Amino acid sequence: MYTSDSYVLPSTEGNINVANQWHNAPLAFWQTQLNFATWCATTGCGVSVHDHLRGHYDFAPDSRNLSQLIFRFHVYYQTRKILHQISAPLPTDESWNRYNNTYNHTAYQAVCTEFDVDPKSDWRLNRGTEWLARGPGSIITRFGSELQSYLRQSASEAENGFVYSMIDQTQGFTHAGIDRLNDSLRTYVWAILGSQSEQRTPILGSGTAFTAQQQFLTNVEAAIEQDGNTSVVKYQDVLQYARSKLDFVLGEQLCMCPSDMYLVVGRIQLQQRDSGCYHSHASRHKPESEHRKTAVYSDP
Repeated sequence: MYTSDSYVLPSTEGNINVANQWHNAPLAFWQTQLNFATWCATTGCGVSVHDHLRGHYDFAPDSRNLSQLIFRFHVYYQTRKILHQISAPLPTDESWNRYNNTYNHTAYQAVCTEFDVDPKSDWRLNRGTEWLARGPGSIITRFGSELQSYLRQSASEAENGFVYSMIDQTQGFTHAGIDRLNDSLRTYVWAILGSQSEQRTPILGSGTAFTAQQQFLTNVEAAIEQDGNTSVVKYQDVLQYARSKLDFVLGEQLCMCPSDMYLVVGRIQLQQRDSGCYHSHASRHKPESEHRKTAVYSDP
């Protein structure tokens, strides 16, 4: 979804437009849009680093692993979905601009309303960031002496700055979080089981499994770009076709899912959208003897 090169803002010296943008319209920056979407998918949902992304403490080891994987998928999926909702181009899009990335203001306000947060909230990364717009001191240009303007970020402090949008410990899922988590769960189940049924091959291992893994990525991308949530009908249909047993409960008011659905975390390279091509690189595979439905996605 992003690289540190696309997230960290390069220093701009003497650029009054960038400095003014940071002060007056900070949500125009790609970095700030990603911070907002990450906040929604985590803090705004009640999903925390300690309790969910690192594995819930009151689950047995196997259940804790599945819980952790589902919540990580949720953060990736909902972050992407929110960015799509506000029409924010990704770094893989030709129209992407780190300093002035277009977005839909009306859609942004609608998402803020959903999460009960003030649209005027400050989503900027302030840690390791210095900026000045026509401040004290001067620089010499070909037009003469001008007041200083700059925007600087420390690469070491800003590289993973979006994590500062995440809460460490949860106070419970929010109303918006329950709706979003259920959408993520339905998509998780539908994308894995649907990819196997569509390609008529297990998603485990290598060889023909690669086509199922590619289909999984295609299914997730389709769910991100569709209007609304993954429907209950899709979720129920794919469960009925696969004859999967619903025996895992992630939390109160959340959909159930099969307990044998594990993701193998790897890296996904998203090419330019006009190529329509998505490449998956799995970091490891579980042995087929485990008989688990396994998919591959990119760790957020």
